[in-house]
Amino acid sequence: MVNQAKIARYRHLVFHILEFLQKHQLYPDEQILKFKIELLNKTNKSLHHTEDAPQGIIIYGGRAAPLVTFLLNPNAVQELRGDKQYNLQMLKERYQVVFWWPFTQHKLVHEETVTVIDSRYGENFSVYKGSGNDSITQQFDACASWWTQGPDPAFQAELAREMAYTAARFGHVMFPENVYEPALKCDELLIDGVGKGWASRVYFSDNGSTAIEIALKMAFRKFCVDHETLLEFSEGRDEKKHIVVKVYNHFASGSYHGDTLGTMEAQAPSPYTGFLQQPWYTGRGLFLDPPTGFLSNGAWNLSLPEFFAEIAPEEYGTFSTRDEIFDKSRDTSTLATTYSAYVSKQLQEYSGNTQSAHIQTTILLRWLIVSAVIHGAGGMHMVDLLFQRVLVNECRNRKIPVIFD
Repeated sequence: MVNQAKIARYRHLVFHILEFLQKHQLYPDEQILKFKIELLNKTNKSLHHTEDAPQGIIIYGGRAAPLVTFLLNPNAVQELRGDKQYNLQMLKERYQVVFWWPFTQHKLVHEETVTVIDSRYGENFSVYKGSGNDSITQQFDACASWWTQGPDPAFQAELAREMAYTAARFGHVMFPENVYEPALKCDELLIDGVGKGWASRVYFSDNGSTAIEIALKMAFRKFCVDHETLLEFSEGRDEKKHIVVKVYNHFASGSYHGDTLGTMEAQAPSPYTGFLQQPWYTGRGLFLDPPTGFLSNGAWNLSLPEFFAEIAPEEYGTFSTRDEIFDKSRDTSTLATTYSAYVSKQLQEYSGNTQSAHIQTTILLRWLIVSAVIHGAGGMHMVDLLFQRVLVNECRNRKIPVIFD
């Protein structure tokens, strides 16, 4: 059995270290508190339930003494803080030589506006603001680092442990024609979670833009199978020129799906598709401006594009809550019928045959790609979900595959 006095000394030493780190802002307060709780739980079992302490505790407890002695040195604080501040300050000078940021006009970026991030914990950055006792401050990540940062502090720690274990056990493993437990579990969780009720398989891609490229290829092939044209294409028996186009509900200020060639073609003209950004852009698609919802003076309203100008505002009214706009009971409304007639007319007019220089071109609407209800790239507009549902239903009735981005 482990000597209880040794465990108590170990706990005392580690608490010294944690309090030092907390006092001098060398580690986030939330994480230090978590360490303290875990330490108490582990050591209390050994102290009060006569269980053996983990071997790591015994070894680390003995090795911690020199570290605590160093930290209690009056000059240690200044040495650590000085080195840390110097390294953080130098980041602002070093990045200018090697960084090429995306979506950034570098000549417009001033050094004083660059954020130096020391660490991140949960929803906050630890940001370096300059010399002094308060050089590291907490800053809320309001955009969730471009929407992808989801873990809270507890899940962040759990995720780090799982990733470290998986990396150590597998490193990198080729996926095609191989099966291993982490990938299989991930697939099963996704199908039973976000994919429940509609998904049956999972295809992995490493980023959003290539995911849309993959989806476009899948939708194209599905369209060919559903419309029994796949054999004609594969055998070269189709003498007509088929232009692959798409239907897409977008906002006048621009849509955005990614930076790869296919996804940039699958969006309406905008600053993202200008000549200096994409000189090969042609915009292969039918692009529809959708009605949007907005909040004004405590009431929710709809803003309809010009082609619905004949509809008087009192015909669709206002809404007390956002949920009323999303309510599926609107599917039987007069406005839903109007939306349906408009979408049907657009699909019909855009599809068909054209003749040019003795070449017959058949234009087929091969897929529909729908963005999120809140359209961020176009300026944080909220699409009328009724219009989206009508658009999706009209396309599905024509066996046009639907992609949700």
